[in-house]
Amino acid sequence: MTNKNLFKQFPEKSEFFQTSDGSVFFNKTDAKNWAKELKDGVVNVITKNDSEETKEAKKGVKSDGTPNKEELMAYYNSLTGKTLPKNIGLAKLQERIAEAEEMVKNSEADKLTNDSENEDLTNENEENNETKD
Repeated sequence: MTNKNLFKQFPEKSEFFQTSDGSVFFNKTDAKNWAKELKDGVVNVITKNDSEETKEAKKGVKSDGTPNKEELMAYYNSLTGKTLPKNIGLAKLQERIAEAEEMVKNSEADKLTNDSENEDLTNENEENNETKD
């Protein structure tokens, strides 16, 4: 569900809290408790004025606007399951995150395509079995 849809569905809310696994909560404490069970423990705040692009840009940014390298490292790990060296530069880290996000996006698209193809094959097999009976 997109931010826009969240606020359409719950217009009385001015903010939501989203964990790195995509779970969304009304209450910050609930989100933090859920995040404790995740690898990175990250909770992002989604406000009514945030667009998807704004939310993405805020990932790994401290409240003073400076990059939070630790959160960015955790986010990369949540995307890939891999750990980068601690001495990686911020620019390189952000580059790796962009690559990982693109890979995730492409793999989700491939999965949808494969699921659709598998469903077509299943339907075809069922039709063939019906004609044999």
